[in-house]
Amino acid sequence: MLFETVHLEFQPLDEKAIGELLQIYNDPLTMKYIPNNPPSWTKEQLDQNFSLQLKNYPLGIGIYAVYEKRSGAFVGQAGIYDSFNKTERLEIGYILSSAFWNQGYGTEICTGLLSYCFKRLKAKTVVARMYSNNIGSVRVAEKSGMSFLESTALTNGLHRSTYIIEHPTTKNL
Repeated sequence: MLFETVHLEFQPLDEKAIGELLQIYNDPLTMKYIPNNPPSWTKEQLDQNFSLQLKNYPLGIGIYAVYEKRSGAFVGQAGIYDSFNKTERLEIGYILSSAFWNQGYGTEICTGLLSYCFKRLKAKTVVARMYSNNIGSVRVAEKSGMSFLESTALTNGLHRSTYIIEHPTTKNL
């Protein structure tokens, strides 16, 4: 296990989790706000997609399976990304099965990822990016203590919001 929060466990992806993710990735409601999402996914596509993300597992960076502690139910995925090629500035993201929306798990995932990035990975700043019209993820970022940084127009006509938070000790430097 990578880490846990009050209600959730974060574990490395395995074949079982990828099978669960295949169902989530093929749920149009869950994937509505995920960019570059094909209309349907195959297991081979998921395997290829995740093989690139798992190369940084030894550093604690990558995509992890999220399980509900109480029931063992698969909730979704949580990711820590080295999007800026410097581990002091990381990006987080998650995909939460629509069956678990509006239960506080998005905020718990986000705050858990932030804590992990700051305490274990020693990041100085963490960002999260989402479509601006993804009100649920915008609220999660704000509830987790992140601040709006910018909005970017995308080629598909939508806008992407970027939220940021600094490690509490770096704010005073």
